Amino acid sequence: MLIKNSTSVLRGLALLTLIGALIAAVSSIASAQQASEDVRPDTDVELLTKAEADIAELRKGSLQKDLLAWRAAKSLKEILKRDPDSPLRNQVLADLKPVEEYLGERNRQIADFYWQRHSYKAAESRLVQITQEYPSYSKMGEVLFRLGQIARNTDRPEDEARYLGILVCEHPTSDYFAFGIDRLNEMNIGWKGCGKDKP
Repeated sequence: MLIKNSTSVLRGLALLTLIGALIAAVSSIASAQQASEDVRPDTDVELLTKAEADIAELRKGSLQKDLLAWRAAKSLKEILKRDPDSPLRNQVLADLKPVEEYLGERNRQIADFYWQRHSYKAAESRLVQITQEYPSYSKMGEVLFRLGQIARNTDRPEDEARYLGILVCEHPTSDYFAFGIDRLNEMNIGWKGCGKDKP
């Protein structure tokens, strides 16, 4: 009788274990389906709404400014990447300008930190990032000037001429314009001005 009861208990435990495993499997499948539904790409309007919410938080002086600005820029650029002629283009560009200004300034400050410590490679990396990712940054003339100085300090005259040529040709109102002209003429590289002969 004791053996018979033990067998029944073991069968009952095995059945409970099996039921538990089935419930876990069903739950796991349901979670996976929910996760796959959550992965659907946001619409352009949803991306714009998220970006503008991040920008609003950024303006409030949040402690997570860098994260908010980066996230807003990513969302806004995704809209333009999907459709460069998006009906939201003008709003996206308007929202992108202060975000790029903030991120450009942060990278310039970090580049200054490295510059002061003569870590030219690290400074150059941050400055190049500004030219590539934040083209509307208002101090682009200074960025190009610094890139030219780094190229000069690391004995790369071709790069120095290229950066100064872009400074002179694309940022004629920069405080560094006159220096760029003088340095290009001093380098004696045959620079003939902007246009086809631009370095």
